[in-house]
Amino acid sequence: LSSGLSDMGKISGLLILPPLKPDINPLSLEILKGELKAEIHDLGFIPVFLPEIAESEGVLYSDIKISGRLEDPEFSGQISIDKGSAFLDKPGIRLEEIRIKADSSRGAINISGDMKSGEGRLRLAGSIKLEPEQQISAEFKINGENFEALKTRELQMLISPEINFTLHDRIIDVRGSITIPEASIHPRDLTGAVQSSTDVIIAGDRHMEKADIRWETRGELKVILGERVSFKGFGLTGNISGSLTAVEEPGKPTRGTGEFRITKGRYKAYGQDLDIEKGRIFFVGGAVENPGLDIRAVRKTGDVTAGIMVNGSLRDPSMTLFSVPSMDQSNALSYLLLGRPLGEASSSQGQHLVNAASSAGLSGGNFLAKKIGSRFGIEEIEIKEGETYEDASLYIGQYLSPRLYVGYGIGLFQPVSTISARYRLSRKWLVQGEHGLESGGDIIFQMER
Repeated sequence: LSSGLSDMGKISGLLILPPLKPDINPLSLEILKGELKAEIHDLGFIPVFLPEIAESEGVLYSDIKISGRLEDPEFSGQISIDKGSAFLDKPGIRLEEIRIKADSSRGAINISGDMKSGEGRLRLAGSIKLEPEQQISAEFKINGENFEALKTRELQMLISPEINFTLHDRIIDVRGSITIPEASIHPRDLTGAVQSSTDVIIAGDRHMEKADIRWETRGELKVILGERVSFKGFGLTGNISGSLTAVEEPGKPTRGTGEFRITKGRYKAYGQDLDIEKGRIFFVGGAVENPGLDIRAVRKTGDVTAGIMVNGSLRDPSMTLFSVPSMDQSNALSYLLLGRPLGEASSSQGQHLVNAASSAGLSGGNFLAKKIGSRFGIEEIEIKEGETYEDASLYIGQYLSPRLYVGYGIGLFQPVSTISARYRLSRKWLVQGEHGLESGGDIIFQMER
């Protein structure tokens, strides 16, 4: 084989096969011999085979020798890429000064390389071995400093990893640490987003599960956040520091131990910016997706400090009002949201307080909403529960006359509103109607004793 690739380079090769004779199995003859040499100066074709790479450059050198038998060939030699660069579309980063070298001898492939992203570098070293019965084993080590791993609109991140990977007998083991010295996290606003129902099954997931049966993952990885990690989203602004050690075992949920701290934080709630005096998200060996919470956010107005404490877990938080000096819950909420006592609030501000008091998770929210509502002439206020917590709604009712009652309900988690009216025809007969997600009417007969 001898081929010129114009300005791209050249490829040449030689392969000597055993003679084909009817009475001799050519697969058993040990006279296989060959070589393949290549020098390609333009790697712009790589995105055709790897869509994750938007553009690429570099020089590829190859010098591979083939020997042994057809049924069990042996390869030796090396392949290298030099002066390489590539742009990765999804993470939004450009890799530069890419150098990768792979050489093979005696059944092992040794791989080494390094690359630059941003102002940092990443290095890779390891080997792959083909063991008896076609079992593959591999060992790799990755390390680097201030390597730009992500550069998107929502997330910019530098990493300094120290990770060891091993692969043996279909088990992937990961050990080490990843330090994040600098990151800027700005998640997209998901207001109005609707989660899929619990009975929805994504067909693709089943295929992934079947494919993953062959492999098991285990390991222990420590994630360390530096002093320049900032977060802005969902009403929260602040710096995050701390560490988390994640432990992965086959067939078990990922467990975590550690703590993240929020510093210089502010939280926007009900139109107000609250200062976060204490913000802890801690992991005590349980599932990483359900950490514990210990958060204290306050608003200071003159000599009065009103705030909210959040405890419990991410899936089941508990919120409690407090104030300094101490006062009842309704006045504490009024100072928190309005900066003044409840007695100085207008009717529209009173409705705002009722909605805030009825928020899910606020301890004693129903009682507090009724107490504030009664002060502003609202006769009935309650949180009506549904089959699930997502069906919960805030319901407000008022008698417009001794016979006519009207009510309005709004979903706390779903964008559903309901209007209802009830009219008493006599002491025993009533008619009522409701309009919302479903509409209808009723005629009611009551008999009391």
